[in-house]
Amino acid sequence: MKYFKLVCAGTMLIACAILMVGCGSGGGGDSSTNGTLTLSTPTATNKGDGNYNVSALATYVPPAGKVPNGVVIKFNWLATPAGSATSTSGSSTATLGTDGIGKVIFDVAQANVPISITITAGFESLSQFQQVTIPAATSAVLTLSEVTATNRTGGVYNVNASATYTPRTGGVTSGSQIGFSWVATPAGSAISTSGSATATVGTDGIGKLSFDVAQATVPILITVTARIGDLSQNSQVTIPAATSAVLAVPSITTTDRTVGLYNVSASATYTPQTGGVANGKQMVFSWVATPAGGGASVSGSAPATLGTDGIGKVSFDVYQTTVPIYIDVTATIDSLTQVNRITIPAAIPFSATPSVITFAVADAAGTSKTIALTGTYAPYTATSLNLNINASVNGATVTVTKMNTTIAGAAIKIANIDLTDNKGTVIQVPVYYY
Repeated sequence: MKYFKLVCAGTMLIACAILMVGCGSGGGGDSSTNGTLTLSTPTATNKGDGNYNVSALATYVPPAGKVPNGVVIKFNWLATPAGSATSTSGSSTATLGTDGIGKVIFDVAQANVPISITITAGFESLSQFQQVTIPAATSAVLTLSEVTATNRTGGVYNVNASATYTPRTGGVTSGSQIGFSWVATPAGSAISTSGSATATVGTDGIGKLSFDVAQATVPILITVTARIGDLSQNSQVTIPAATSAVLAVPSITTTDRTVGLYNVSASATYTPQTGGVANGKQMVFSWVATPAGGGASVSGSAPATLGTDGIGKVSFDVYQTTVPIYIDVTATIDSLTQVNRITIPAAIPFSATPSVITFAVADAAGTSKTIALTGTYAPYTATSLNLNINASVNGATVTVTKMNTTIAGAAIKIANIDLTDNKGTVIQVPVYYY
């Protein structure tokens, strides 16, 4: 059996103008004179490159006493797209062998609509035709995944997108290039930034995009567009606004270290803006101590190097006075400032109760009386230079003891006790005895 292959091409014809006489299913002709001719149902095989391979077999059985060798079968075919008034056509011949079979084979490119293929086989007055339909080609498709934005810290977001290209029937994905472009538009702004990149896809048809965008003080709308050929898709994602740096109001505590001395401790927490780092930054503390009701103020300052927790600390001492002292502590870092106040209470004046001690005539040697001391500046001391009167201190209590024996008819005497606080203030308490 011999056959010829011809790629479908040719001039535009009207169907019946090219078909053999007797066109129609089953054909026609004088079988007793010319024999019989049959045509198989055509097959259409997808070649995977946008073309279908169409083939059919014509079988000729000659009249009795004759052989088919050398008989030439004429094939004609017509390809008509659905809904179209025009067709393409082609033809070929097959010279038969002893088996009486001739084959026609040709290729037809797919279109975006089904194509009806009519094949006619003819010999002399004999003819047969069959039909087969080639399905419509699938259109190319481009899809764009949801765009994602991942916080990379440091005030930067990484934006990722992937696009999948499915070529039309017979098309090839590998090596195709998807063009990406993006626009970053801050909220409320008429000014945008943009960029672009290309991605060569593999056999999976996937192209990927990745780029970084720095945060701003307002949200940023990212629009990503993927293009290939006349296909395009876009998707959006929003990058949140960066948080501003924050400095908390200083926290202040005081500790009474006694003897009229207070320790003041302050701490302030710095939270950097999104992407910023607190570690290693310098915070400066300053303070002013102002006595209530006026008077001279005392001030100071000190730096504090922050750690990863962003906390700065300072500590200093302030002496009490007879009036309360207002302590204003200011924390400053970059352009941020916070102030807080705490009050150190007034020192308690040094006093002794009672302010006079009197022993009666009847008081024997060894008789004791007490004096209660109050005041900020402990500890206290008591001094008596008179051998007849002894003074001793235990905490805030002074014990005064008469040491002599009263002599009958003796006149009243006086001795002075000096009471001193830790700041050097002296109170003199007179002691009367006999």
